[in-house]
Amino acid sequence: MVGFRAGDDALCGCDVGVNRSIDVRDGESSHGLASVNGSLYVGSRCRMDGDSHTVNGIIEVGDESRVRNLGTVNGRIRLGANVEVEGDAKSVNGDIDCGRGSKIHGRLTTVNGRIELRNTEVDEEVSHGQRQCPVAGKKRSPRRHRHQWQERPF
Repeated sequence: MVGFRAGDDALCGCDVGVNRSIDVRDGESSHGLASVNGSLYVGSRCRMDGDSHTVNGIIEVGDESRVRNLGTVNGRIRLGANVEVEGDAKSVNGDIDCGRGSKIHGRLTTVNGRIELRNTEVDEEVSHGQRQCPVAGKKRSPRRHRHQWQERPF
């Protein structure tokens, strides 16, 4: 579950919005984003040094950006081409759409949503609802797996 708690890093040193969306322009960086009743838009070639979370909003990340954990409740996550997520991407009540060449160095999870991956690598598990999705790929080490999908919606 994605949520906000007092003292949580998601709210410290980052851009915060209530009833408004937040935009990070192409090539800019930020220490993280948090919004309630607003969406998060990260441009192309951006760097996010902190987590990005929203409640009642979507998260869109432009091509070739590097971000940390992404989470939304009642919204979708859309990653452009060649995006790197250093952590997890989680959605409750929303779809997740990953562009070509994107890499998620963590888990990819949605509850009540669709997952679409195009030539995307996911280091840990992919889960949809209460079940893990079938995965295909090579084992990289006994403790870490890397999976790659081609045009395979769940």
